[in-house]
Amino acid sequence: MLLCVYFGITHTPKNQLIPQCSYTGVLYVSGGLTALYIALDQGERLDWYNNGLINGLLVSGVLLLFAAFLHRRFTPNPFLDLRYLRTRNIMILGFLIVTFRMILLRSVAVLPQFLERVHQYRPQEIGNLLVLSLAPYLVTLPTTAYFMKKVHVRIILTLGFLIVGIINYFDSKTISTEIGSDFIVQQVVGSVALCMVVLAVMSGTVFEGRLSGAYKIPAGAYCQGAFFQIVRLFGSEASASLVRRFVQIREHFWHTKLVASVAANNQFSDRVSHLAGALAPQAAGPLQSADTAAGVVANSVQVQSFILAIDDTFMILSSISFISLVAVFLMKPVPLPHQLPDA
Repeated sequence: MLLCVYFGITHTPKNQLIPQCSYTGVLYVSGGLTALYIALDQGERLDWYNNGLINGLLVSGVLLLFAAFLHRRFTPNPFLDLRYLRTRNIMILGFLIVTFRMILLRSVAVLPQFLERVHQYRPQEIGNLLVLSLAPYLVTLPTTAYFMKKVHVRIILTLGFLIVGIINYFDSKTISTEIGSDFIVQQVVGSVALCMVVLAVMSGTVFEGRLSGAYKIPAGAYCQGAFFQIVRLFGSEASASLVRRFVQIREHFWHTKLVASVAANNQFSDRVSHLAGALAPQAAGPLQSADTAAGVVANSVQVQSFILAIDDTFMILSSISFISLVAVFLMKPVPLPHQLPDA
């Protein structure tokens, strides 16, 4: 990466480097965002608002950001021009970065969690499935880059989000008997769509920067660069925290509902009695067979609750994909590369 930056980016003239300036506002923003990031990362593990550390981090982060706002009002930083963020496409592209990072969790979090918990997959076995996503990237990246010279960014974004939405909707019907090989087609096709989305979002960001003239002055370039880096990092962390929390809430909901339905009409007792009879030859006695049967039934309810929660998560990701399509339709037309002004 360092070699690519060194040889690929022109050296910045000295007159364009940042001179001495006050970094107080920058430190306020950095401290506030850091506190909020840690709170999002550790919130689920520490039970969110029931933990003093999480509450302290959230309050500190908000106060530091408010201090940064006041500092900006009374002592503006001449090297950050926020006017270059006040365009519809810039805001929409920032939103699409967040939704993309959330949709990406399908492959890096939701699917591995399903295989690990339901079928006891080891990390290496999950990796063998996820590595299938690599091959399409090698073909899709240069192909998409070539077509971006002739096809508008919005069209590529539309195709990418549409494919991802359909795949997540298809996966929302997942059942307990599905294993890793059943997800190969979705992984391959989904990786193509995600490749299209990420390249179109990145290119659209660069195109909008050139169109607005932000890259001609340091204040505009620094502002847009900082904005999209913050959105990228917080989009990843907030998405991961939201999905973890959503899975836990939905699993608890489905477990409560299934337990209530199993307990109705003596279904639980009937299933336990039938299983106890089947397990009696392998058990040490009647009491042990009944306990084993009750454990099997309870575990099946727990597993089914988790599967239903995963299905709900896939449906949410599908909905987010289609919300992203609405955001794409609200974008103004982005010119093709040869139609852009000089950087």
